[in-house]
Amino acid sequence: MDEIAALEKEASELAIAGGVSSPRGRTEIRAIVSGSRVHAVTEPPFFDESSVAAFGNIDAVLVRSSRIGDEEALVLAVAEGNYKDDATYLASAAAMCVIANELGEPLAAQVDVAPALRRALVACDLRIKHIAEQPIADRRIASSLGARGNLKGIGASVLVVVVAGGSMSIAHAGENRAVLVRGGHAHPLVVPHTLKHDEAYRDVLRDNPELAAHADDVVTNILGFGHERIDIVQVPIAKGERLILGNPALELLDDAWRLDQTDAADLVGRFLRETRKLRPHLPATIVVADL
Repeated sequence: MDEIAALEKEASELAIAGGVSSPRGRTEIRAIVSGSRVHAVTEPPFFDESSVAAFGNIDAVLVRSSRIGDEEALVLAVAEGNYKDDATYLASAAAMCVIANELGEPLAAQVDVAPALRRALVACDLRIKHIAEQPIADRRIASSLGARGNLKGIGASVLVVVVAGGSMSIAHAGENRAVLVRGGHAHPLVVPHTLKHDEAYRDVLRDNPELAAHADDVVTNILGFGHERIDIVQVPIAKGERLILGNPALELLDDAWRLDQTDAADLVGRFLRETRKLRPHLPATIVVADL
């Protein structure tokens, strides 16, 4: 068995065990984990009959429990493949396998969470780079640049959250989003690694309005692609608050959606419909956790 087939088998077995999305296709997870009610969905980009090219990046999600000292912890993750490339299901699947393994073991104390998150994302980066070096044999894999002859350049934005003991720790690299719904308002928890937020390009964007208009669509840092910037954020949380994770399509959400009052299933359903209509080139990926 080659290494790509081994990864597909590992990811499929995790999906069958529950709490991790399958390597391809639509996955929906509903679970009560560590006292939190979680509803997660990811599905491939939507292409109607008029689409010229029916290929796109594939996301993956993870919902599982772990332990920190004597407390049960909630672990959530989203991995988003880089754009318009069927091969990115391998990068997303690799990230989920690594995170499931790295964060499945108990941690001694809360102080160990941030280092564990950083190690997990570094391990994701290394695993994706390794997969990218493997031959694709006779697999037919499409991308926006045509049929792939190798896996060079695959990567993924990865965001991982650990919730335990009244606090939440987040590690992310790339352009995924995370918001905490508190007091009726959605509060962004991470700064996306896009051109819009890159200080090195501030003057360039100021002098180029056309580029600035699309600056948030250009990701500047993903795992597996030679860039390993990892941000760690810690946020206090309270029972009854709502956490929402996803890819850039999460921009569709705003306070007008009544994010703290809408039933999770209704919120997920509306998000899927709006993503298909307004962001059809993106997978529809959302994780809603009522803490």
